[in-house]
Amino acid sequence: MKRLQVLIPDETFARLQKEAKRREWTVADLVRRGIDRQLDSAVDTPPWSPILPQIDLGEILVPLSEWREIANERSGP
Repeated sequence: MKRLQVLIPDETFARLQKEAKRREWTVADLVRRGIDRQLDSAVDTPPWSPILPQIDLGEILVPLSEWREIANERSGP
């Protein structure tokens, strides 16, 4: 096992102590379990998530052969 020194805000440490006491664990145990849980869940999720939700816009109404022509049309004078 390796020793790790981490600086955390006093408020966070107080929350850790309170939660460790509630669970009847040590603070070190709670931190180790939290790190393990975070690392385990990180493997199953992508490193990023899309900013915008995906939306189903329905079926495409324009034939593929006409896409380029329509996309390059200019409106106005």
